[in-house]
Amino acid sequence: MSDISEHLRSPGVDFAEHVHGSHVALGKEIANKRAIYLDTKFWILLRNANRNEGTIASKELLAQLRQAVDATRIFCPISPAVFMELLRQDSMASRLATADLIDHLSKGCTIINTEERIRIEIEDFIRCMAELPRSQAPKTLVWRKLDYVLGVQNISDPMFDPEKDLRSRKPSLITYGHHRCET
Repeated sequence: MSDISEHLRSPGVDFAEHVHGSHVALGKEIANKRAIYLDTKFWILLRNANRNEGTIASKELLAQLRQAVDATRIFCPISPAVFMELLRQDSMASRLATADLIDHLSKGCTIINTEERIRIEIEDFIRCMAELPRSQAPKTLVWRKLDYVLGVQNISDPMFDPEKDLRSRKPSLITYGHHRCET
């Protein structure tokens, strides 16, 4: 996991470049894994199975997903929309149980929001039609670490030295907690 000292050693890399580089690196890390998208209903069914409260079928599905995730063949990313729906669960205990399961099955990865995906696809289409070089394939740029499921914020504090403020705003977009999207 990078820290501020790493960013202080890279003064030539601004915030936008850092974010872009992090998206590319994460996209490359998970390029050989299959993404399995689950809607809110399935996350809740799997959470209940994880609590030993679900049906036999949901427990079997959870076991198969865990096995495939642990074998690094798949991951189950969530979207910003699913994240917001899951926040509506009645109890803190159920939200925490669901979050723990998401953390494991997603390997800490999420897909970016729809507007950002559309912008990336349109830019790629225009580059292809104009026969301009592509910076990256769109599928490389659509992944983000789970703690940035609602987007990457660029908040500055004018009280800090401008150089140190820039470095401190470069988040660690590749690692999340104890997880790393391994290939």
